[in-house]
Amino acid sequence: MGKPDYRDLGPAMEEATLQQRAQIQALIERMGALKSLAFVGVGQNGWDVYDVTFAHGKVQWEIAPLSAEGKVTGEVYHPLR
Repeated sequence: MGKPDYRDLGPAMEEATLQQRAQIQALIERMGALKSLAFVGVGQNGWDVYDVTFAHGKVQWEIAPLSAEGKVTGEVYHPLR
C-alpha cells in the first residue's frame, strides 16, 4: 500500500519508521515488485530472520520479538548480493 501500518509498531519503532520512511520506501521502490518472503530462522540475537525477494534484488530483514502488546519493537534490514 506504500505506507507502514503504525498500529503494529511500538512507540520507538513508530518514531524510527517515521524518521526513516523515505529511505525505506526508496529501497523498496528500487527493488520492484515483491516476489517472495521466506522465514529463514531465528538469529543469534533472538530476532526472526526473513529473506525478501523482489524483482530487482533481495533483502534480509530481521524482526525483534513482539512486545507484550503484540507490537514490533525493532527491525533491521540489509540488501543481499
